[in-house]
Amino acid sequence: MDDVAFRKGNDYGTLLADVDTHQPIALLPSRDAGTVAAWLTEHPEIQSVCRDRYKGFQKAIEEALPNAIQIVDRFHVIHNLKQLLDTALDTFVDATVLLEEAPSIEPAPPLSTEAHPSSLREKRMADQWERAQRCQALRAEGRSYKAIGRIMGIDYRTVKKDLGRDVPPPAQVPPAPDAIGWEQRMVELEGQRWSVRRIVEVLRLEGYRGSPSAVQKMVGLIRRHRREGRAPPVAAISRKEAKRLLWRWTMDGDPADRDRVHRLVTRFPPLAPFFVFIYLFREGVRQKDGLELERLMTQPEWKSVPLIHHFCQRLWRDRKALVAACEHDDSNGFMEGLINHLKSQKRIMQSRAKPDLLEKKVLYRMP
Repeated sequence: MDDVAFRKGNDYGTLLADVDTHQPIALLPSRDAGTVAAWLTEHPEIQSVCRDRYKGFQKAIEEALPNAIQIVDRFHVIHNLKQLLDTALDTFVDATVLLEEAPSIEPAPPLSTEAHPSSLREKRMADQWERAQRCQALRAEGRSYKAIGRIMGIDYRTVKKDLGRDVPPPAQVPPAPDAIGWEQRMVELEGQRWSVRRIVEVLRLEGYRGSPSAVQKMVGLIRRHRREGRAPPVAAISRKEAKRLLWRWTMDGDPADRDRVHRLVTRFPPLAPFFVFIYLFREGVRQKDGLELERLMTQPEWKSVPLIHHFCQRLWRDRKALVAACEHDDSNGFMEGLINHLKSQKRIMQSRAKPDLLEKKVLYRMP
């Protein structure tokens, strides 16, 4: 059982198929609990239903087939887990992640009285931190995101991001995304007093595929740090790469990746509980250990992490279906092919077909 969009965001139906034959059975004009329950009531022979986490499906099955086994699709659970990781990194880290704090070195006296770009960035970061603290104070008074946004004159999404800040944003200018991973090599080449063009040529020979402007920006940053008596820029990775590293971490993985994950979690302590929870949860799903997943979701330490606590609360309401997913091999994976077939039929008919005609198209089989 899976929902299908007739008009995305507005009108949804329900596609039902046989989990053994992988053949479609029916296409319902709605995904409302009442419509689905009415169809299920006409088929009391059904013993188990594999579904996603949509509450309407859960309610319909409980109403029409109270004795049927509900199996939540493992793909959707893992997808929600990945969304949890993405939300955590979007909340706690910037688009470019510095893997360590820059060493504190007393800067040389400024050469002019004009505001330097680095000092302007430091002021901007300080203003952002002050704004975040004001948002958190208003939230502590019980105000909503939108109310805080109106008071502060910012979008509610910015309010949400500010409320997730536990530490001030880094004042150091991060390298351009194309230059990430090449910082140390650029420091070495710039130390030989080479021009930017020459550095780009050497990096090209060594496999660099980024833009020359990224190298120019990074070399300019290195030279500015040297003039100010500061240490060279520290290693950095993109937030997208950080998500990949945390998601794919394994005990026997690449030592270099494991070291980067260690530095990442050390640099941003709020990520530690997410890293531990996601790894243990994925291991429980991989080993199909439903009891271990139940035990993991009831651990008291997650109550102090709102995002994880909310994830566990929502999944706990569907824990029986989650345990059943660990005990049975059924899944909704084949449904994606059926839904893609339905979408192709919609395109052929220029999205003008009504659900009854679409159902005939989907259920039709060659003799």
